[in-house]
Amino acid sequence: MFESRHQRWGYFQIREDASSLGQFITGYLVRFRSLEETEIAQLETHSIGTESIENFIVAKSRFYLHIPSGLIAFDTAGGKVKVPTFIDMFCRVFEEGLQNFFVSAEIQMVEDRLEFFRSIREFTRIIKVQVALHPSNPRNADLCVGVDNRMKAIGATSLIEEIRNDSQDGTLKVGEDEQLQSKFYMAEDGYGIAKVTGTINGETRTISTRNNPITLSVPKFQTLEDGVVEQLLGRFSEIMSRFVRDEA
Repeated sequence: MFESRHQRWGYFQIREDASSLGQFITGYLVRFRSLEETEIAQLETHSIGTESIENFIVAKSRFYLHIPSGLIAFDTAGGKVKVPTFIDMFCRVFEEGLQNFFVSAEIQMVEDRLEFFRSIREFTRIIKVQVALHPSNPRNADLCVGVDNRMKAIGATSLIEEIRNDSQDGTLKVGEDEQLQSKFYMAEDGYGIAKVTGTINGETRTISTRNNPITLSVPKFQTLEDGVVEQLLGRFSEIMSRFVRDEA
């Protein structure tokens, strides 16, 4: 359990689920209050009273953790749990469960490549590119291997880069630079962030690899036992094909 701002967080209804891709751990990340005062209708007197409810659930987010790859899918409880909040609280509950004993948990979003590159093509002029990366673990796919290997070879824990074109009518030729494309791929795979600033229809805009997380619609009526994992397998396979585990 983890407590933050008078609310508690924890994992509930945890179970394992087998699939053709290997084992999943499924369950809920639950936000609840130790004691909640709520109004009730008192039928005997036709008055409104209050009642105390212990461990009142405010919101619960389903999650599906693929054990072999470490990939996780989750929902936002109809918007009640924001993506950054889920990421932060899921990690904090995990660390608290192990009493922070030499453990640091982190979740990084995997982005939709098609959406990011489609957005880049909408720019009539590109003014600035910003990239911040860290080495991958496991080893990334071939599209990123050059940048990734170079960072590891020189012992870099991070790479921060900014490229600009400050001339009045100039533009950065982003689509023609293979190294820059590789850095975009790494950022989209969850190993950092890339931002592109330029003009679209005369307006200055900035797009980010963190604007387009991979999503999948699943019917609301389904529960943990209703085969949601099977619906996730295609998207998980697609994401896993972007990564190659280091055999060394």
